[in-house]
Amino acid sequence: MLKLKVSGISSLTDARYCAGMGVQFLSLNFDEKGYSTIEQSAFFAIRPWIEGVEWIGEYSGSDSELLTELISSFDLKTWIVQANLDVSGFSPYINFIKEFSPQKEYLHGLPEGDFHVNLSKLDAEERFEFLQGALQKERLIFISNPVTVLETELLSSSFPELVFSLRSSEEDRPGWMDLGALQDYLEELDDKGLLMS
Repeated sequence: MLKLKVSGISSLTDARYCAGMGVQFLSLNFDEKGYSTIEQSAFFAIRPWIEGVEWIGEYSGSDSELLTELISSFDLKTWIVQANLDVSGFSPYINFIKEFSPQKEYLHGLPEGDFHVNLSKLDAEERFEFLQGALQKERLIFISNPVTVLETELLSSSFPELVFSLRSSEEDRPGWMDLGALQDYLEELDDKGLLMS
């Protein structure tokens, strides 16, 4: 079955919806200043209500000290970080997933370990070639923003190991949010029988 991650979780509403639709990974996004789509207290309040998912942090900055604080404050064991961020001094119990956008020259020179990749700069043939090379090693690969449900379906049938990344929206007010595009996308995947039940 299709593996999915939803980024930008901001409330119990989107977390429960995603978990109910069979999404395996839920992530919190932190910008370069450590600001998140959800407060620490709110996260710890909703976390016990959501079962069967793995929580991930995503940090877009380059400040290792701030990242250390976020890891400690939110107690997340897996983090998606920029490819150039030095993570050599962190605990070996933290799993770091490097994020990058490959150009053609990366097709055969891939980074070590797990990674989160945006394939928008590669055409369909290059994407396929890149993924074939990347999956020759045992690793976790997240693909950001699949263009269409059809493309997601085709890539997942060829590469069932991939995790496809989608994005949630922020809650308008407590208990109310418009999941719009995310909901449409997940329902179309569900109609095709691609989601875990």
